[in-house]
Amino acid sequence: MQADLPLKKIFKIALVTSPFLGLFGSTPGLAMRSFAMGRSIEVFLVITLFTFSFWLINIFLIWARGYFFPLRYNAVRFITSAVICSLVVFAVFQFIKPSMPGEEIIQHRLQHHSHPHLLWMPITQALSINIIIFILLELIILRETKNKVASENEQLKLANLEARNTQLKQQLHPHFLFNSLTTLSSLINRSPEQAQDYLEKLADLLRFSTNNSQQALVPLQQEVELCTNYLNMQKVRFGAALNFNINIPAKLQQNGRVPIYSLQQLAENAIKHNALTKEHPLQIEINNVMDKSWIEIKNNLQPKQVMGKNNGVGLANLSERYRLLSDNDIIIKQENDYFSVAIKVFSNAGSNN
Repeated sequence: MQADLPLKKIFKIALVTSPFLGLFGSTPGLAMRSFAMGRSIEVFLVITLFTFSFWLINIFLIWARGYFFPLRYNAVRFITSAVICSLVVFAVFQFIKPSMPGEEIIQHRLQHHSHPHLLWMPITQALSINIIIFILLELIILRETKNKVASENEQLKLANLEARNTQLKQQLHPHFLFNSLTTLSSLINRSPEQAQDYLEKLADLLRFSTNNSQQALVPLQQEVELCTNYLNMQKVRFGAALNFNINIPAKLQQNGRVPIYSLQQLAENAIKHNALTKEHPLQIEINNVMDKSWIEIKNNLQPKQVMGKNNGVGLANLSERYRLLSDNDIIIKQENDYFSVAIKVFSNAGSNN
């Protein structure tokens, strides 16, 4: 509980609000004709110190609730702070005699009459200030708790989404691996050198999958290499029915990061949901677009007659991952005979820029 208390923020607010409450508390004295400006400054400083001390008392009680169970109840903590603040005011007026509004009247009556009830005015003023401080503290803690819960929920959503993404990749990998091994088997007999190259690309893809599957963001250069290997392998399988071109500046590849499998998944979707023939080849273009911090994956649209039951799941998954990672969503366009998806490239720090 103590570790979650935003002490620095609370102390900053205490330092800022104490002078304002001191000014508010000293204004009644300005209405008195006999109240000099010099005295009003003294009163302002005294009330400001009182206010800051009340902040410290309430901060201590908030901190102490982790050790004393009754202080976890707001009512107990409020009564305790009110009693302590009242005792502080009583002690100061009795022994230190500070400058407060109406000091001359109160001190005169205290010297000639023994009436402790005459302290009602400064004690009431102190309790009013303490109520304001107590409410501000509760609002700060409530806001911090709300932000923490929201952050934890976002992290849980992202973890759940990554688990769903991993599950989706596990479902797709066996099918892809089966097709790759079939292709490799046919290459071994007719073109051993090409089979060797194909096997190396398959090994690189599986190695990347094993080493980076738990990461949310990966360097753009690695994702481009993964996507290139994937498309080259598919090129071996489909031949002239598949063409692709990747044009992303080297500087952006070095400095950028993207969600893992983002480019490869979009290229995979294009192949999965479109018909590929030598007469009508599928053309995939991956380019740097817009403000140079976006990448567009574009393909000519020639959808298959029979679509799989998971159509759209990959795009929805990638869209949700982007919404959790940043303020940007993916941009999906379908116009004329083309379909495209644009994704944001993050900085190396993984910020929302």
